[in-house]
Amino acid sequence: MKRLSMKKINLPLVAGTLWLLLTCALAHAQSDDLRRSLFKDADAALNTAKEQEAIIYAPGTFAAGMNAYQKAEAEFQKGEEIKDIQEKIAAASASFAQSVELAQRSKAFFSSVITARQAAIQAEAGQNAAAIWQDAETRLGDAIKALESADDSSARAKGVQAETAYREAELDSIKLQCLGEARALLQKAEEAGVGKNAPLTLDKSAQILQKAEKTLEENRLNTAAARKLAAQAQAETSNAMALSQKISRLTAEKKSLEEILLEAETATANRNLK
Repeated sequence: MKRLSMKKINLPLVAGTLWLLLTCALAHAQSDDLRRSLFKDADAALNTAKEQEAIIYAPGTFAAGMNAYQKAEAEFQKGEEIKDIQEKIAAASASFAQSVELAQRSKAFFSSVITARQAAIQAEAGQNAAAIWQDAETRLGDAIKALESADDSSARAKGVQAETAYREAELDSIKLQCLGEARALLQKAEEAGVGKNAPLTLDKSAQILQKAEKTLEENRLNTAAARKLAAQAQAETSNAMALSQKISRLTAEKKSLEEILLEAETATANRNLK
């Protein structure tokens, strides 16, 4: 194997390359230091705005801050005049600070709405009552924008609408969780025509289910009682479906009422003997 001759190495070229790499690294480090120095206050203001959820509770002002911040970032990357960059950074910092104040005011102004929203989230309304939930979110967004525009009267009215929608979404979600299976079985029985042969039993099931719904409407936290009633309704629906099948079979066999009653008496007697 041939050894690399030192004579063949262009030492000035190597030295120049190393110097260039070191210079680039130093320039990059200096650029990072300059960026941190320039954006220090804006970054702190941005973090505070995020912590206060200004993007939700003061969206317009927060967006203005982000717009100025991103423009300053773009100009810095292009190496534009420091003075111009500083102006945009200052504007961004001011907007972020204002968004924090507005967000805090929004949270206080819409405290009952936010409480209703949290309850709806806890009840998984976003999944179980998606349409009403989205309507509530839109109404709250409109209310926040009105407050941000200093239209307190409109903000208050829209906030009431949002709170009502959140409460409705929460209740609908709770009903689905507690009564969903019972509702589905009753609907299946109705679609199968069970009411034709066993109307009394099926109607009893529907009445129990209505009572369960009323229980939740009166107190949405009383889920244990509602679930118990839902289980009773399911049992009645299942019984109605079984009765319907039996009645259909007996009708098909064209047995007389006497024969049916005698069979029932025999079955009762056999059970008593066991």
